[in-house]
Amino acid sequence: MRRIDRIPAPDAPGVQVEIPAICLDDELRVPDLIRVPVGAAVCWANRGSGWVGIAALDGSFESGPIEPGETFTHTFTRIGTVTYVCEHHPIRNLTGRIEVN
Repeated sequence: MRRIDRIPAPDAPGVQVEIPAICLDDELRVPDLIRVPVGAAVCWANRGSGWVGIAALDGSFESGPIEPGETFTHTFTRIGTVTYVCEHHPIRNLTGRIEVN
C-alpha cells in the first residue's frame, strides 16, 4: 500500500508537493526502489503491530524505533542511491533503495 502525503513546498508557499510514503506492516515488505529528486523527503509509516527501525547502510540516517502508528521522514540532499534496512528485521531481508537524482 502506498500513501501520498501532501505538504507545502519550502521554496514556494502554498504549492503542494507529493512525499513518497513507504508503509510498513506485518507482512514486512517494502518497495525495492523509489526514485526522488534531490531535496525530496520520504516518509516511512509503521502500520504494523510491532516496532520497526529504518537505517541507511551508508550511515546517512537512522530512525530509531518507529512504534505502530508513528512515522519517520528523511530529506535526501545528495545525488546517489541509498540502501536502507529495517534494524528490527534484518534477518528477513527487509531492505529497499532510494535513488536520488
